[in-house]
Amino acid sequence: MPRRPMPAPSCDRRLDARPRVRARSVYAVWIGVAVVLVHASQARAQSTSGPVQQVIAGAGLDIDAALSPDGASIAYASSRDGALEIWMHPLAGGPLFQVTSSVSNSADRFPVFTPDGKTIVFQSDRADGTRNIWSINLGNRALAQLTDFSDGAASHPAISRDGKTICFTHTNTQGDLAIWLMGSDGREQRELGTGFDCAWTPDGRIVFARARGANEPVRSDILIMDATGQHAQVISQSTQRWCRSPAVSPDGRWVVYTAYSSLFGSDIEEVPGGFQIDPGLRTSLWEVPVGGTSLPARELVSATSFNSYATWSRDGRTLLFTSTRSGSADVWSIGVRP
Repeated sequence: MPRRPMPAPSCDRRLDARPRVRARSVYAVWIGVAVVLVHASQARAQSTSGPVQQVIAGAGLDIDAALSPDGASIAYASSRDGALEIWMHPLAGGPLFQVTSSVSNSADRFPVFTPDGKTIVFQSDRADGTRNIWSINLGNRALAQLTDFSDGAASHPAISRDGKTICFTHTNTQGDLAIWLMGSDGREQRELGTGFDCAWTPDGRIVFARARGANEPVRSDILIMDATGQHAQVISQSTQRWCRSPAVSPDGRWVVYTAYSSLFGSDIEEVPGGFQIDPGLRTSLWEVPVGGTSLPARELVSATSFNSYATWSRDGRTLLFTSTRSGSADVWSIGVRP
């Protein structure tokens, strides 16, 4: 469907105002992470993976981190005010500010920046409680609804490196999760094939998760395919049961994904007063080469807690990810290259 421009006041009474600004007790932590993410090339690490560091710590959930194209800010979903909303923080220091505001306790998740850094695309159920793909202009705060599926099952958007195409997850006519494409304006929506949790490579291919078939409905792999939906091949480790949430390195050589130790229904649970990560979830982060090498998969973060939703730094040396290792769901970082 064509994109439906929606002025901020008609959708959200606070989006046409200046963004809310709030000081944070983790200011010093942010300064340290800014050094890791923006100036990682100056580091002299002695191993291929560095220490795990906490980036964001606060009340409620802080999840789904995305780094801006210039590497200066992080956008993420937070339930600090009860509902899940998109927030941003400049890595060089200073207060964070709110990007989206809840409508009837809606949930906004999985923010991704357009290549020019002027717009964030995200999933939200702010319209009648149905989950669809939306965008917000960071300059004039205008919202636009990009999909309008009545079943509310559109999720996990990702933007191609040229900014022209968005892939996302939605059910097909058979009721299976499928990878869909559309233009950046929401037009020309089309299904590519079964799968979920898509990401783009720099050369325009798509990395995604897919169930292994009717005989193994509780197993899924990470695959890579052309943007036409052809030539799909598995790249994840064959012994893992349930893999999802791939993230492609900036140079296109590596994919990090989440491996679940047991089958799950939903990672986020709505509880009185807000949301929480299912406390029983245990997941690990793994890295595999995209192709052309026999290197094995490498475990980066072990399954002692929930660890998922990784995103890369611009230089490909650091990962941001969501973890419950401290008892609450926060954003952490780990060095993966010297």
